[in-house]
Amino acid sequence: MGLLFTVIILLFSYLLRQQYSKQAYEDINQLMATKTSSLSQGFEYQLDHLRSYALNIYQDPEITNWLMSDQSEPLSTAAAFKSVSKYMSLQSFIASTYLVNMKTRQVINSKDGIHTFADFEDQAMLNRVSDSPPSMLRFFDHKLANESYLALTVPSNRSKVASQGYVVILLNKSLLEKYLLQNLNDATASIMIWTGISTSFLAAPTHSMPSICSSRI
Repeated sequence: MGLLFTVIILLFSYLLRQQYSKQAYEDINQLMATKTSSLSQGFEYQLDHLRSYALNIYQDPEITNWLMSDQSEPLSTAAAFKSVSKYMSLQSFIASTYLVNMKTRQVINSKDGIHTFADFEDQAMLNRVSDSPPSMLRFFDHKLANESYLALTVPSNRSKVASQGYVVILLNKSLLEKYLLQNLNDATASIMIWTGISTSFLAAPTHSMPSICSSRI
């Protein structure tokens, strides 16, 4: 009888532990699902903010005037360069901004002023906006001088009709990660940006799980 009671107690303890483990696992999954949703929404909000910031640059009167100009005008160029420098000073994670006028074939680089297409350093970007006008406001990976940046081109052209002028922003990935982390206000998360051939992702891994949130950008 003692042996039977021992077996029954052991069996009951085993089943109780299994039930407890199952409940704990379900609770953790629910917690992670809630946190995933919260972080994902936070990512999307911050990415939309960056897109809006790029649109604000494009819609700045001095910049728009230069982008739509059919001829080179020193005063207009100086005004556009001053405006784009102002936007650069407001966001530390922007590595550089290009203003590309397809009509005059000139580029204003926020770092070092005006260039012709022929002498501009970033020929890969010029080829991209010339050959494949962006159809959506989507971030993409861009390499320049062995450095990898997250880039965005404005405006988008759903009709596939090339625009006369583009604003291109190059984002410093490490500084952008810090910016996003600060704005998410979550001390348990860290952020990584990684890119594939045609897709970029944001991810927020935690200490307890490899990854609880990813967002296509």
